[in-house]
Amino acid sequence: DIVLGAVDATVHRDLGSKYSVKGFPTCKLLI
Repeated sequence: DIVLGAVDATVHRDLGSKYSVKGFPTCKLLI
């Protein structure tokens, strides 16, 4: 199965910093 999700890193800054999101849009592949 493939699961997709979206997070607004301007609201959830802890997740943005955890995954080094610097700009938008950003796509991360988590394995």
